[in-house]
Amino acid sequence: MYMLYNNFILTFLVVALTTYSQLILRMRVTSMSQIYTFEKFNLKSLLIIGTDLWIISAIGAFGLSFVCWGFALSGNLNVTKTYPVVCSCTILLVSLLNFLFFGDKINFNNILGGGFIIVGIFLLIGESSNSFCSIFHSSSKLNLSIKEDK
Repeated sequence: MYMLYNNFILTFLVVALTTYSQLILRMRVTSMSQIYTFEKFNLKSLLIIGTDLWIISAIGAFGLSFVCWGFALSGNLNVTKTYPVVCSCTILLVSLLNFLFFGDKINFNNILGGGFIIVGIFLLIGESSNSFCSIFHSSSKLNLSIKEDK
């Protein structure tokens, strides 16, 4: 039971940290492009972007999400269901928050696509179990241990 909640928390952190990093990168690069011209990639533009504390925090958050995903994978995680849910939730959150904070346009196709993603999540979760928690727990593990011949 502990592993189930641990996987859920780690998976939630992956989505939250990845979403944070995407939004911060968008915010900072957009605001920097109004001050600096980044017409071509050079050392000066790399130093300006690379020394911005917000961008450093976004890179750190993305790195931390990678570490959380690694810990979640070390548990008894049903990756075939969890990974698509993590990616889908991140896409939906980034799209929604870009609409709210940056004024991105949402049209019928965006809403329809988001609806398909949500339906896909529910179909994936309900595929083998009626429990949302089933995606955070795998019933079987692949045993790759090497047996010694006697």
